[in-house]
Amino acid sequence: MKVSNGIYALPQTLELGNQKEEIYPVAIEDQNGLILIDAGLPGNVGKIETNLKKHGFELEDVEKLVLTHQDFDHCGCASKLMDKTGATVYAHRKDAKAIDGREDPIKGDERYPPVHVDVELTGGETIRTQDQDIQIIHTPGHTPGHISLLTDNLLISGDVLNVEETGFSGPRERFTPDMEESVQSLNKLSFREFDKVHCFHGGTVEKGNKDVKQIFENLNQEHPGYQKASVEGPDRFLRSELENEEVGLSIFQIPEGDTHGSQNKPEKGHRHATETEIYYFQEGSGTFNIGGENLEYSQGDAFLVKPYKLRKITAKKDTEVIVAGAPVGDKAEEGKL
Repeated sequence: MKVSNGIYALPQTLELGNQKEEIYPVAIEDQNGLILIDAGLPGNVGKIETNLKKHGFELEDVEKLVLTHQDFDHCGCASKLMDKTGATVYAHRKDAKAIDGREDPIKGDERYPPVHVDVELTGGETIRTQDQDIQIIHTPGHTPGHISLLTDNLLISGDVLNVEETGFSGPRERFTPDMEESVQSLNKLSFREFDKVHCFHGGTVEKGNKDVKQIFENLNQEHPGYQKASVEGPDRFLRSELENEEVGLSIFQIPEGDTHGSQNKPEKGHRHATETEIYYFQEGSGTFNIGGENLEYSQGDAFLVKPYKLRKITAKKDTEVIVAGAPVGDKAEEGKL
């Protein structure tokens, strides 16, 4: 089943109780052979081999195996596949311990044969092929180390997006331990450009980042996306709360009665693609609108705000606020609150 130029879906059948559904690992042509995205269910090496032969390839052509995450339907036959191919295995470092057997899978799935992860990813890497670059995007929530892949105008989404009987949808909540983090991952994907999505559960659909943004907007209403931060001054909260010393840092003065929202339109809110921000109110008082909820702030208050939440400050008294977190280059967009 051809997905795009040099990209092929390799269907398998997953049985969940009385239900059956198709799942779709993907093979991508490389000048040195094939890159396989996910392996599939235990016992399905023969199924992969049969599917590859339909497209003119042999099992031995698989040079790389990229696992989007630790679940058994993605990793179940990875060990046996490695016995046959000797391919290099890639997975995110936060799922690697479950994949290689150092830890049990987080969802209590039946333990599949462990497979050694040769390359531990962090997100942001690019796998280069002769015809296209494959960008690795860390999209946690479904599992801590879940990744999606972007190549040309195709998003390979793993389980953060699905095709259900009801249509194109977000992560399945019953299988997603951290829905808030998955919502944040959808926000991150909505800033990318693509016009086709390949879902492991459901296959390929002609959907783009605007469609993903709509799914994100629907789920965004159900999750808070902020928390009060207990701090002892800006130096400490930058390091302890954000766990990153290399953060953007801005200081804003907001006169009484004024608002601070987006960079060019103070009356509107803004949100970011990837980075959590902390707002530390050095002085003043007023309201801090986060995702449509008005919160009162006063001197010494701090709020940790996830990137997907629109935010805007309205000063009742002259306000000085330190904003830390989003580095230069992190995309932002305006929105009405």
